[in-house]
Amino acid sequence: MEEEVRQARLQRAQEEYEDLALVSRMITVWEKLKKVRADQGFTSTRVDLKFKKKNMSLQKDEEQRQHELDAELGEKRRKHEQDLRAKETSWEVEQKKIQDQVDKLNSKIAALQEQEAQANMGVPVDDDEEDDEDNDDDLDDEAVSPGSPDKAAKKKRTVTPADQRLATKLLDERMAEEEMLEKTKELLERHNAKQPKASDDPFDESAAIEEIKEKHKRTKRNPGSPIYIPMFNDQRSRTETGSLPATPEGEKEKKRRGKIKSMQLFLRILVNGRPLTNPNGRDFEADLVPVSGAGDSSFSFVVKQVVQLAPTSGMPQIVLQLHERGWVY
Repeated sequence: MEEEVRQARLQRAQEEYEDLALVSRMITVWEKLKKVRADQGFTSTRVDLKFKKKNMSLQKDEEQRQHELDAELGEKRRKHEQDLRAKETSWEVEQKKIQDQVDKLNSKIAALQEQEAQANMGVPVDDDEEDDEDNDDDLDDEAVSPGSPDKAAKKKRTVTPADQRLATKLLDERMAEEEMLEKTKELLERHNAKQPKASDDPFDESAAIEEIKEKHKRTKRNPGSPIYIPMFNDQRSRTETGSLPATPEGEKEKKRRGKIKSMQLFLRILVNGRPLTNPNGRDFEADLVPVSGAGDSSFSFVVKQVVQLAPTSGMPQIVLQLHERGWVY
C-alpha cells in the first residue's frame, strides 16, 4: 500500500510538471506566431488561442506542498535506513565467512599438532625376553597377561627416519597454517573495525529538506500562483481577401488564394506498380473536391468516390499519386 501511494504521488507530480511545461511552450510559440503574423500585416486568422486564468489558494497550496515535502522526507529517511540495513547484512555475511575460515584453520592446526606428536613418539617395540631361570619363581606370583596395561606401559617406542620425515612435513604444514591463521585474524579485526553503525552515517534531515525544496522549485509552480488553462478556437473569421494588406506578403497571399480557388486536383491509384483502370481501359482518376466552407484560403480537399479492390495475391502495394489538371507550360 505504501508503494502504491508513493507511485501515485510521483505520477501526479510528473503530470503537473508536464502540464506546466506544455502551457509554457504553448505560450511561447503562440507569442512568436502572433509576432510573425503582425509583421506580415495580417490582422486575424481562423485560429485563436487564449488562456483562462484560474486563481489558486496560497494557504491550500502551502499545505499541499508541506504534505508532499513530509512524504518525500519520510521516503528518503526509509531509503537511508534500508541502505544501512543492507550494509549491515553484507558486513555480517562477510564477517561470518572470515570467522568460519578462522575456525577451520584452528581445527586443522589442532589436528596437525596431534599428528606431529604421534610422529615424534615413534612406534612401540617389545623388550627382549630374558631366560633367567632364577627369576622364574619370583615372576610366578607377579605374572601379567601380554595384553594388560602394565605390559603395554613397559613397551619401548623408537622414532624411525620415516617418522622424522613425517614430523618435519607436519611441522612445516602447521607453521604455514598458523601463518595463514594470523593473517586471517588480522583480516577479521580490520573487518570488525568497519562494522556499519547508524551513528557513523546519520540521516541529514536538513540537507534532505533543502534538496526536496530545490526540486519543487524546478518542477512545480509557486504556491498561490494561478493556473493557465488553454482555450483553443478555430472558428474565428479570417482576414478577407479584399482586406489583405498592400504589402509583398499580402500580394503573395492573394495569389496563393487565387491559385487554390482555381486548382483542379485528381488522384490516381497504382497497384503493384500498375495504374488502376476503368472498365473501358482508361486510367482511373478520382477528382478531389474542395472542402465545403473552407474558402479560398485553405488547401483542403476530399475524395467523394469509393474504390473497391480485390487483390489476387498476397498483400498488394498501393500508391496514391496526386495530380493537378491544367496546361503544361
